[in-house]
Amino acid sequence: MFNLTKLYPCSAAGVESLMKLDLFLLIAYTFFIKYFN
Repeated sequence: MFNLTKLYPCSAAGVESLMKLDLFLLIAYTFFIKYFN
């Protein structure tokens, strides 16, 4: 997981959205490795 939450310490909504983005990127990367490797 990427630790991007430190970039937005004052915005709970921003942190939540970034956590969701990190999860999406992790899943997308996993599927990419699974199907294209």
